[in-house]
Amino acid sequence: MLYIILSILCSTCILVVFKTGDRIGANTRHIIVVGYPVSALAGALIFSVTPQAIMSPWFMLAALEGVVFYTVFRLMAISAQHSGISITGIASKMSVVIPIAVGIVWLGETVNLLIIAGILCGLLAILLTVGKRENIAGWYWPLLVFIGAGLVDASLKLFQVYGMTEADFPAFLVTVFSFAFLTGLLHHLTYRERTINGRSVLAGIVLGLMNLGSTYFVMVALAIPALSSVFVYSVTNFGVVVLAMLLALAVFREPIDGKGWIGLVLAVASIALLYQGQLA
Repeated sequence: MLYIILSILCSTCILVVFKTGDRIGANTRHIIVVGYPVSALAGALIFSVTPQAIMSPWFMLAALEGVVFYTVFRLMAISAQHSGISITGIASKMSVVIPIAVGIVWLGETVNLLIIAGILCGLLAILLTVGKRENIAGWYWPLLVFIGAGLVDASLKLFQVYGMTEADFPAFLVTVFSFAFLTGLLHHLTYRERTINGRSVLAGIVLGLMNLGSTYFVMVALAIPALSSVFVYSVTNFGVVVLAMLLALAVFREPIDGKGWIGLVLAVASIALLYQGQLA
């Protein structure tokens, strides 16, 4: 559970970075562009990744994963603009059903009634906590976010199933984040305004470190034989919902309506059910 908790903390910190970015005068696109090379460099330094370690059979798949990483980020931004933040939030969080389905259908992981009840409670919690519904004229943008985010999460487990060992994780992540940076840099160069201010750099450094931690810790959790991917993905996703809501209430003083409180209770209940189901 320790790695799951660490992943939840890092993922929630990512949300805090984006939440506070506008307030401190940072640009979200710039934060992302700075964040990816920080993730890659930090991973290479912390885990002493060598060029030889990167040149592995999974290299091309990791490179493609990096391109998809950045693309999903941009899809989220476009979806938020065209279809609304709430709908985009629902799409990104509900995408957890894709790795859950992959775990059950493709990998043959077993689930019991407690786990099923936990998943249903968590999904209902997401629907209740996102807030009011907004314009969904561009319905295909949230759909693309749903598919993209879900496939990215599912792929982390599939890479492990089909040959990648835990010793490969650091080099794999350095490759992914490096190609995410290259993709983001190319996109950044298409804009006229390319100057990145100091506040965006600072926020990007924090984002990069948290992004590395979030992805690494969830991959380590997925590698633990006693934990199913259904359990890991569900608890991580619903845990972020709980912690983000508590921070919104305590730190950012955001009001929570009746549905939000019910959603918070359901999210906590879902984690408890999933935990008990894993032990059963």
